[in-house]
Amino acid sequence: YESAAGTLTTMLASDPNVRASVEALAQMPQALNDMELTEESLNGYILSAYSAATSPQGLLDEVMSAMKMDVYGADAERILAIKRGIKDATLSDQAEAAEHISAVLEDATYCVAGNESLIRADADCFDEVVSWRSGTEDTAE
Repeated sequence: YESAAGTLTTMLASDPNVRASVEALAQMPQALNDMELTEESLNGYILSAYSAATSPQGLLDEVMSAMKMDVYGADAERILAIKRGIKDATLSDQAEAAEHISAVLEDATYCVAGNESLIRADADCFDEVVSWRSGTEDTAE
């Protein structure tokens, strides 16, 4: 989750089935809602998420982060509150987290780069498919 932009980014490599991946992303909220979390697994997630969100930054990272926040029009206080909130997560937050992910995905934009023939085979998953090689664009019917 990119708090400055309010975006959720998922990256896959060498994906042989674009449609299945798009469908799996759409199922994330339900999967989170149905997941049987334990305190131990939640604590591991909290540690991982907090470490990623607060990792030390060098001078260039700080500058890039400030530029990104400016471009996105991000509120530094809101981002700080999100980082603090990571530590406060409880098992009772699971349903609300699933609802939040569902809301983010409701207005989602999917951008896929990879094997053109595999992407075109599942072109109906997208509004348009653009070839970077030729610059040609196909609009989904």
